[in-house]
Amino acid sequence: MNKKLFSLVVLMVCFGAKTHAYELATHGRLTEQAFLKSNLVLDSQLLLDLGLDTSSINPFGSVYYDMSGSQLQVRAANNFEIDKDRISNKADALTIKGWLMRGSIREDDLGQILGVNRGDDPHDDPYGNIFRVFNHFYDPVQDKPLTTIAGVLGQKSPDWAVGSANAFTQPNTPDTSRRNHFTVFDAREAMYRALTGRDAQGNMVGRDAQGNPVPATEAERNKYWATTFRALGDVVHLVQDMGQPQHTRNDAHSGAPGFGHKSIFEEYIEMRATGAESYNIDGTKVTPLQLTYDGYTLPTFTKYSDFWSTRNGVSGRGLADYSNRGFFTAVQFIIFRG
Repeated sequence: MNKKLFSLVVLMVCFGAKTHAYELATHGRLTEQAFLKSNLVLDSQLLLDLGLDTSSINPFGSVYYDMSGSQLQVRAANNFEIDKDRISNKADALTIKGWLMRGSIREDDLGQILGVNRGDDPHDDPYGNIFRVFNHFYDPVQDKPLTTIAGVLGQKSPDWAVGSANAFTQPNTPDTSRRNHFTVFDAREAMYRALTGRDAQGNMVGRDAQGNPVPATEAERNKYWATTFRALGDVVHLVQDMGQPQHTRNDAHSGAPGFGHKSIFEEYIEMRATGAESYNIDGTKVTPLQLTYDGYTLPTFTKYSDFWSTRNGVSGRGLADYSNRGFFTAVQFIIFRG
């Protein structure tokens, strides 16, 4: 079979089934808890200092930007994000917390194959076809992104999240051709524009350098604030995925023949996150418990990439380091049992 045709068949098989890590409602709820434990809540003065209304259920409106260099494309909040209780309280959908949750939900968007939409997301990316989920893997031991029999399918998760060609060695150098427009760099740029009414061009040159003016009406600034929190939500999602060991060992789990079993772990966590009364695992009925979000010290690092990996062998302190070395996955079980 022709190699390109074979790769296409592989992709069609892979994406005939779910390919996300944690399910969407799980991401929404994990992000909600992260918000509640963050300085956005714990520091009562922070949002006030930024000029943001902490009491409003709709401080920014429903529109945000998809930024690519000097290009801006307008996008809008979608009912997809609140469908199926992905955002647990629909009244929160346009709050600061809601924008963070929206980003964490939409980071799992899928694209098209042969003109057919994969997944049930709105497919409203204005820059064209994109499989965001290809970029949600990082093996810190092998320093590898998602790699299958079809080859390398995406970027390393920390590079995709930060927006750098290499988040470890070039953390402050943006990849100007990046396909992801909801990165750390994009969140910073959107926040800068919301605060100053200018873009950040030139501000890396000197302390007093000024960027180019951008429309600074209240409506425009609000769009940039919405963009800031939407992008931060996407980044939070990518850190969360490192808690799923299959995403840190390059283990396929699409549920399609030849590409790993459908992840029971992810579905079970979804049941717990959404408060389901019970769940069947291989015919055995189990009663899920509510997820517990307390009991550990909040991690703090000096570099964004450290949340993924501190690149320090078996003693690495990033989440990818932890899940890679600390848990069995299906592929490992087969190898050891073999």
